[in-house]
Amino acid sequence: MNVSKKILNAVLKKGNQIQDQIRILNKISFFCFRDDLKYDEARGKWISEHAQLASRNPCVQEYRQYHFEKDSFGLWPTIPGVETSIPINTSFNGMSEIKIKSFISGLMPNAKIMSKRIENNESKIFCRSVLHFVSQNNSILDIKNKSENIGFRMAVLVAKRKNINFCEFAYFIKNHFAFILDSSPDVLEININFFSKNKKYIVGIEKNDCKLKNAYEFDASIIIGVKSKENLLNVLNEISTLEFNKEISKNCNKIHAYSITNTYLFCQEGRSTLPQVRPEKKTSLNPVVRKVDLAPERSKRMFGSEIFPPSKVISISGAGPEDVVEDNQGRIIYGTVDGQIFRFDPQTSSEDLLCNTGGRPLGLEVTFDDNLLICDAHKGLLQFNIQNNKLDKLVEYIEGVPLRFCSNACMARDGTIWFTQSTTRFDLEQYKGAFLEHRPSGRLLMRSPNGHIKVVLDNLYFPNGLILNENESALLFVETAAYCLKRYWLKGKNKGLSEVLVDNMPGFPDNLSHLKNGRFWVAMAGNRNIFLDKLAERPPFLRKLIWKIPDSLQPNPAASVWAICYDENGKQIFDLQTNDLNFSQTTGVVESSGKLYFATVEVGRKAILEVDISKLV
Repeated sequence: MNVSKKILNAVLKKGNQIQDQIRILNKISFFCFRDDLKYDEARGKWISEHAQLASRNPCVQEYRQYHFEKDSFGLWPTIPGVETSIPINTSFNGMSEIKIKSFISGLMPNAKIMSKRIENNESKIFCRSVLHFVSQNNSILDIKNKSENIGFRMAVLVAKRKNINFCEFAYFIKNHFAFILDSSPDVLEININFFSKNKKYIVGIEKNDCKLKNAYEFDASIIIGVKSKENLLNVLNEISTLEFNKEISKNCNKIHAYSITNTYLFCQEGRSTLPQVRPEKKTSLNPVVRKVDLAPERSKRMFGSEIFPPSKVISISGAGPEDVVEDNQGRIIYGTVDGQIFRFDPQTSSEDLLCNTGGRPLGLEVTFDDNLLICDAHKGLLQFNIQNNKLDKLVEYIEGVPLRFCSNACMARDGTIWFTQSTTRFDLEQYKGAFLEHRPSGRLLMRSPNGHIKVVLDNLYFPNGLILNENESALLFVETAAYCLKRYWLKGKNKGLSEVLVDNMPGFPDNLSHLKNGRFWVAMAGNRNIFLDKLAERPPFLRKLIWKIPDSLQPNPAASVWAICYDENGKQIFDLQTNDLNFSQTTGVVESSGKLYFATVEVGRKAILEVDISKLV
């Protein structure tokens, strides 16, 4: 009987442990860089090679890095009896926040292998890393106003007093500490994590050195987000009352407050946001039901309203030029699938290599000061100075998330840059997923002359080409998956408003040419797909099944060359299309000296197309 009870108790105990493990779905790690590495070198390894490993772990749902200010001695005001000054020999350089998909996902063989690689890589960068487990029930996120820009964050690590039990401590943090912080209008975000008793010390702490272990023991972390560091110091000054400090002293032994210099989100919804380093599996599809207008009759034809003019295919050095633009000397510039940017002179038929981005160039823009803006699907928004051959990164991160699938850009006379991100959910290589989902996940963004980035519009259906109108009072841009051309007002009584100029277009609008002589051209990547439109109203599981079909078996746009010309108010002027040429899937177009030049993303196509429109216009 006693043996049976022991077995039963053992089973119950094991069952409780499993239940606890299932609930433990978050991890908080604190890191100290190795002394034999330069600070910038160690930080660079953390946000590159280590982030690549950690964000691609198949069991990770979300992976975030917080980088602490170097030589931080503690931001929290002095409280008698509480350690608020951070000892330099036990300070951290940063922390990572990891959300796991499920306990089961962590048991998969590939997840275990990847976790081992991550652990081995940590020893190359960190002299000490401390891992804490956090259950979902002990993680609280409160964001007051998502529309506010959080310009500064602080990480507060709190250790409870030994005579206070965990429940009393948690109650104090949630109902007093956090409540007082949250009552300040300057505090825009509070993220609280309570640590499990199970703590694992990975690197740099000897098992028998209890004193050293205690120096790194904390029971909770609190991330506080505000507009600026000045706002935060004001908050700390306001709440640092004698009564509140007594409560803190009663419950807390240590409060170490670090300035966060950078926050990065390297994995979101189980998808790494970092550039691909190798071919990857398709990300999961999350379709929505959407009403799509019946395609117009024009979408069924493969020819335009005008007879297609004479044309010729021009061979180039690289494949898949996604966009074409004209410089101030009438030369044509394009980027290819291998990252190279070329310049072609129609007068001499010569071609020059300008640079190589090391990524995948998409939209291009020659600026008023004769520089070249490059939207790179992997690298972000770049600028190439043609005079000194210097390639610079203008926008690499947006709100701590690497900029991927940057699609097109234009620059105003004051240096303001407007650019589109077609989708935040898929890479260029998996762009069809954004169309199958029928979920708006694209953005219109702005970079001010001082480098400040602002999200102007979000929840867009694959925003793509964009241009400024002639007096720079408005932006014209297309939403490829919404089949429309829009205008966004920058000045005047309608400033900040967007309106549809052309709705229910017959095909997939892509890049736009500059306004010239009161008109511009829209490159059309292909005719509307009636099956794709109908799927929008069908049950989402059908699209999930289609998404699993290999790309080679999925339908592609019908082969054609197509561009539609409009004035800046959306009135159609010309409609040119043909399927009689050895050229198709046109994604870019530019008008130059009585000719149209077309680009294509057609796989393996090392060419641009020249079309003589001198008699047409």
